[in-house]
Amino acid sequence: MPIEVRGRRDPVPVAVYFFARPPYDCWGLPPEEYPRVIADRGRPSPHRMPEDNALCLYYPRSPVGQRWRPELGLLALLDLTRDHLFFEDHWWATGGRRGGVWLGDEQPHGFPRKAA
Repeated sequence: MPIEVRGRRDPVPVAVYFFARPPYDCWGLPPEEYPRVIADRGRPSPHRMPEDNALCLYYPRSPVGQRWRPELGLLALLDLTRDHLFFEDHWWATGGRRGGVWLGDEQPHGFPRKAA
């Protein structure tokens, strides 16, 4: 489904995937709380999943109030997606990998490895 993104002339096609048994790690969240959102496939960004270029919309270990949950509804997830794409555009416009500015909150990427 295409969504409007501020600053873009054309709507951006977006696909949201929910899996009963995701082919990716949900990092302790129930699968319904960690869908995959695909938009602008292949576009480099500091906030994309390395496996499939899905948008990294929130840190799964953040407190409940700081991440999307199914009870918030699909519209809230699409609003989060719209903001993320706008933040990516701004990041690229302000330098991208050479010091671009991300407008939204940022969390750590990855998870610490468990001690052996």
